[in-house]
Amino acid sequence: MIMPGVVTLENVLQIIGVSIGPIGVILVLLIIWCIKVSGKVGELNKDIERLGRVEDDIRRNRELINKVKEDVDRRVVLDARTFQAEVPQALTFVDELSKVEEGEVIRVAEYRKKRGRDAWHWCRNCSNWPTSDFDTRSSRPSSGELCNECKSKDKLGTCRT
Repeated sequence: MIMPGVVTLENVLQIIGVSIGPIGVILVLLIIWCIKVSGKVGELNKDIERLGRVEDDIRRNRELINKVKEDVDRRVVLDARTFQAEVPQALTFVDELSKVEEGEVIRVAEYRKKRGRDAWHWCRNCSNWPTSDFDTRSSRPSSGELCNECKSKDKLGTCRT
């Protein structure tokens, strides 16, 4: 008997006029199970595609990370080169500080020398203070002459650094 509103395999088979035995029912159930499994296979294939996209994203992120690392390495090398260039000047300055006697005034000055000349200047109010085409350093030069006018101004306390 077919009950209204209830759909069973037996009802469906009665409606379409098919009569099957217990083996037929098992075969139908097996077919239904295969259909469900094939749907799951489709879902699995979609999951595999998603995983492939995730792997691509991971690969791209690794490439970006490597580029950033290379950029940082380059900057560290440049900073190290700058540091190596500045350390000798700093050591010279520390060495000069060790020679200062107690009570002596310490001035940090820029030293300039006109290219092609020997005298180093450190007083900005020196009449020979180079304003173009000069070499510069931040510590007292160990070679070359020191400007006599700068020495005089320094001694009188009128040197402007």
